[in-house]
Amino acid sequence: MDLSDDEFDKYLKEMQKEIDSYKYTDIGVVLHVFTILLATCDKGLLSVDRSEIVDQSKLYIDWLRKNGCLDISMDLSDIEFGYAGLSFHEVKTKEFEEIVQYFGQQAQAAEKDSFHKKAQALLGELKSDPELFIKRLNGASVNEPRYHRKPILKYISASDFISALLEMPPSKTRAVGDLFRKRYISVDAETNGQLLEEKDWLLDLKKELLAYSRLKPRKLSSWVFENMANHAVTEAINTIEDKTAESSDQSS
Repeated sequence: MDLSDDEFDKYLKEMQKEIDSYKYTDIGVVLHVFTILLATCDKGLLSVDRSEIVDQSKLYIDWLRKNGCLDISMDLSDIEFGYAGLSFHEVKTKEFEEIVQYFGQQAQAAEKDSFHKKAQALLGELKSDPELFIKRLNGASVNEPRYHRKPILKYISASDFISALLEMPPSKTRAVGDLFRKRYISVDAETNGQLLEEKDWLLDLKKELLAYSRLKPRKLSSWVFENMANHAVTEAINTIEDKTAESSDQSS
């Protein structure tokens, strides 16, 4: 390092101050900062050890998640090659791998946290714009968010879903049924295997649809719901069960 003792102490204090104030919200920059600390620790220039730096990085990531600043879309699969012009000198160490793994775990958890709010927005679109609702779920929507690979439906209560269906014309209801038939056909473990998590939601929806049809006999909506339950929803459940069995066979 081409720094005097005073310059080094100054830069280190400034960096620690910025960490303590959570100045950095870009996870790539956060990783860069903590790899600097790891490298500095190896030179015996810090009063903490490598494990304490890892713990500090985890607390920082926790803060980002708690305050809605964690970028859940960032792919760190090729982070070893650098990020936005920043290089990392600790990518082969177990400490760096532990920090990256922790970020991945927290990013997944943060995404699930956000699904509850996103699910309510999606339910609103089912009522106001069924075509857009369908496009978001089958991936045909031009704009984000799209949920053709995300199990967003399991965050919507089946009873709320049925209430939304009741506000729709029969033609749109049939289109939703067609969506269920097609949504799980192309599921594979590597790209959209999470969709298999919607099985329990589909089972609950089928139960609720049939309960409604029994409660309102001789109503057109009852026939529509019974038909959806016994055909479109049942086909979707069967497809998920087949895909789950295929996945089990491939892994064994």
